[in-house]
Amino acid sequence: MKLKKGDFVKLDYVGRVKATGNIFDLTDEKIAKKEGIFNEKAKYEPAVAVIGANHLVRGLDEELIGKETGKDYTIEIPADAGFGARSPDLVKVFPKNKFRGQKGPLFPGAQVTIQGINGIVSSVSGGRVRVDFNHPLAGKELVYKVKIISTVKGTKERVESLLDLHAPFSGFEVKASEKTATITVPNMAPPQWFQVQGRVANEIIEYAGLADVKFVQEYKKAEKQSKTGGKKDK
Repeated sequence: MKLKKGDFVKLDYVGRVKATGNIFDLTDEKIAKKEGIFNEKAKYEPAVAVIGANHLVRGLDEELIGKETGKDYTIEIPADAGFGARSPDLVKVFPKNKFRGQKGPLFPGAQVTIQGINGIVSSVSGGRVRVDFNHPLAGKELVYKVKIISTVKGTKERVESLLDLHAPFSGFEVKASEKTATITVPNMAPPQWFQVQGRVANEIIEYAGLADVKFVQEYKKAEKQSKTGGKKDK
């Protein structure tokens, strides 16, 4: 089956910087361990994305159209279709006292945040700090090795895929019919979730082909504890 815009695709990939071979993103735990970049906090599993929905780097997104499920591909991405060209306008110089609230010492390579924007310190000299706000991969050609596993077909599965993509937590319960979905949000959902919930709902409606999405937050009465510390007998 050849992929087209709007398809939900499940894939494994390894993304490398072409010039150095350094891995910047991957989905395979075995490769992460083999390359010595395994992170216990990272989630290693096939990624699901909607083609044409800006879930992937633009060049990769475009190159997947017409590719076939069940096959492996090596895809080279030029800088302008990856993380963009480097811009000298995104390199700024600040007085050192601007960073009094920053945690940790200032040194080349340190990550800093100025007015909510993340940057990397490129130099510290004479009370002045030069900060690069370009994406770390800006201006770099990329190479992806991709295995296209399958497409995701069912409405419930598509809704769950979008929730998994956008929410940094699990525990959603999804009930879906052909045109509607009811999603129960877990009680542990952080406050930030409710700031993006509407956007996620719109994306579910658009890409899962639904007419109506309902989010429900359920609160349950806590079970009482007995004096011995166990659950109270009924």
